[in-house]
Amino acid sequence: MSSGVYLVTVKGGMHNSFSDMPLIAPERYSNIEINAERALTITNAYIPAFFDRYLKGRQQSLLNGNSTKFPEVTLQCYRPRKH
Repeated sequence: MSSGVYLVTVKGGMHNSFSDMPLIAPERYSNIEINAERALTITNAYIPAFFDRYLKGRQQSLLNGNSTKFPEVTLQCYRPRKH
């Protein structure tokens, strides 16, 4: 990606962990290791931080690296290469 990329990895999470489905039908998502409410808390922190930074131009410390508030999250930032 020429504009850079953030890769957010959540220990114990799967693709469906970051929706409300594990809360609505927990019996269908018993293979997900992370608590459903915790997964939504993480989602509700990182997505607005991204949009605040890139749509509103506000600095977001959450996007600077790993956070002690979310120890189960690994954040990797790939900055664009300058040619």
